Amino acid sequence: MTRKLHKILGVVLTATLLASLMMGLLAMPAVGSKHPVIEDGPGPWARAIDGTFYAYAKMEGQDYLWKSTDDGHTWEVLPDYEGDAIVDIVVSPVDAEIIYVASANTVYRSSDGGDDFNAKSTNVYSAPITSLDVTFFSDAHILVIGTGGTDEEVYYLDEGETFGDWVDIDVGIVGDVLDVAFSPNFEEDRQLVAVVSTGTEVYVTTMLAGGNWNVDVADSEPIPVASATNACIVFPDDYDSDPDTGNYVQFVGVGDGAGNDTDVGVYLILGVEAGIGETVVLDMDTGIDVDIQSLAISGDGDSATILAGMQQSNQVRRSNDGGINWYPAKRPPRGDGNVYLIMADDFATSGEAWAAVQGLKCTVSRTTDGGIKWKRISHPHLSQ
Repeated sequence: MTRKLHKILGVVLTATLLASLMMGLLAMPAVGSKHPVIEDGPGPWARAIDGTFYAYAKMEGQDYLWKSTDDGHTWEVLPDYEGDAIVDIVVSPVDAEIIYVASANTVYRSSDGGDDFNAKSTNVYSAPITSLDVTFFSDAHILVIGTGGTDEEVYYLDEGETFGDWVDIDVGIVGDVLDVAFSPNFEEDRQLVAVVSTGTEVYVTTMLAGGNWNVDVADSEPIPVASATNACIVFPDDYDSDPDTGNYVQFVGVGDGAGNDTDVGVYLILGVEAGIGETVVLDMDTGIDVDIQSLAISGDGDSATILAGMQQSNQVRRSNDGGINWYPAKRPPRGDGNVYLIMADDFATSGEAWAAVQGLKCTVSRTTDGGIKWKRISHPHLSQ
C-alpha cells in the first residue's frame, strides 16, 4: 500500500510540476530566442502610489506592458494589454490599481492593476498622441493628452461626466505638443502646461482656471532647439502658479532624438504675468550637449535636487542646487539607450531613485545616495 501511495503521489507531483511549468511558459512573451532581443524599452514607465512599477518594452516585434511589485527586481507581463507601442504611462494619484497607458492613437485604462484594460473613446482627437497626464479633481480622474503630426492640439477628458468625451483645447501655437502636464496644485489653480515645438523653436505655454492659453501667464521665450522630438516637465515642491510669488518655477528637458543640436538640455522656466513680457527661459547648462529624455525632481526650486536622464546613452546628471551646478554619476546605470527616471516619494531622506535604460543592454538600476552611484537590479525581459 505504501509503494502504491508513493507512486500515486509521484504521479500527482509530476503532473503538478508540469502544469506549473506550462503556466509559466504561457505567461512568457512569445519570443523565439533564449535571451529575447529588446527593440524598445524598458520605458516609458510609471510607479503607482503603492510602489508598483509599470513599464513598456518591445521584444521581437511585439509590444508588452510589464509589471513589478518588488521595487523593480522581478517583472511579469500583463497579457491583457493588446495595444501598440506605448508612448506614455501614468498612474492615479489616489488609487494604486488605476493606471493609464497611451499608444500613438488610443488611451487605455485599467482599474485592477493591469489585469484588464479598456480603451477610452477616440471619437475626437486624431493620432499621434505624444504625451499623457492624469490628475484627480472633484471626485473624478481627469486625463490630458498632447498630440502631434497633423493634429497638434491638447485634449482633456473628465471621467466624472457620464457621457464625457475628449475636449479640444487649442494651444494657439502651431506645432507638435511634446509634453503636457497638470500643475501639482491643480485642485487650487486648475493649471495646464504644454511644451510645443514649431519645428524651429520650442515654447512653453499655460492656461489657468479653465481659461485660455497665454492669458494669465505669458508664453515663454523661445527655446532654440530646431527639431525637438521630446520634452519633459517637472515642478519643484514649492511651485506656485502665481508669478507674483516668485515661485513660478518649472524645469523643462528638451531633446531632438539625434544629438544634433547643441541647445538641447535642461531649461528653467520663470513665469511672467501676461501683458508684461514673455515668461523667462534660462539654460541650465548640464555640462554636456546631450538630449534629455527624462527629469525627476525633489525639493524647493532654488535648492532642488534634479536628476536628468540622457538619450542614447546611460548617463544621468544631477544637480543639488536647483540646476545651477551639475555632476555626472560616479557609477551610471547599466545600459546603452534612453534613460527614464523615477524618484521615491521620500527621496529627500532616502536618496532612492530608479533608472530604466533602453537598448540591447537594457536594465533597471537603483540608487540610494541621490544619484551618485547606481546599481543594476534587473533585466526585465529576463525575469520570466
